[in-house]
Amino acid sequence: MEQIPNNDSSTGSKEATRAPWKRVFVFFGAFVALMLVGAGAYFGIRYYRYRNGYLLPMEKYNAYMDIFRNDTYGGATPEETLKLFVAALREGDVEKASLYFMPDDRGSREKWVKALTSDKEKGNLDEIIDVVSRAKYAGDIMGVSMIYEVRGSNGDVEASIDLVKGVNVWKIESL
Repeated sequence: MEQIPNNDSSTGSKEATRAPWKRVFVFFGAFVALMLVGAGAYFGIRYYRYRNGYLLPMEKYNAYMDIFRNDTYGGATPEETLKLFVAALREGDVEKASLYFMPDDRGSREKWVKALTSDKEKGNLDEIIDVVSRAKYAGDIMGVSMIYEVRGSNGDVEASIDLVKGVNVWKIESL
């Protein structure tokens, strides 16, 4: 039996026309999947940075502000804070005197305790008491920071004391 060649090219042409559309759909499907993965990575990284770059500092800030909210060492006025500081120094209590200073970024006043302890060991507390007692109001910055200065006989500034308004009390920022 002789086979008759099949000249029906309709089957081949359907496959030939389907193949490019199939490739287009596969290409666009892969493209959309890649875009979704990229968008997921992008937003995931942004969320991670937001979580660790924004929320953690905010938590640290809130913890730092809690120190101020609960802080009762200081006066209602800058003058009162300086008087309380001098009274603590006269008692020789450097731990108590350090509580009238602003805490550092970690909420510690350790550097002030060390400095005052060193001055106490050297016998310099009386000099600090004298300087702080002679300090006079020199100006303020928008009502939240006050500057007190000690001037010599020639009018030169010998010492400057900066105080800042905390949540409840005034604190010594620098001496």
